[in-house]
Amino acid sequence: MYHGFSLKEWLTTTNHKRIGVLYIITAVFFLIVAGSLGMLMRVQLAAPNENFLDPFQYDQVVTLHDF
Repeated sequence: MYHGFSLKEWLTTTNHKRIGVLYIITAVFFLIVAGSLGMLMRVQLAAPNENFLDPFQYDQVVTLHDF
């Protein structure tokens, strides 16, 4: 039977198939976030004296990427 989509039902599930889907969604989300932060770091380090990010922003990006 189809009961519709319920966020609470998905987040509190014990069904192994749903837990697997949640793991995949979480992994893809963090892959996108970390990949974006990594690309920001590469842009900053692509050339000497690059001013794409200021030092404070660069420190924040490195910290979040390595977290």
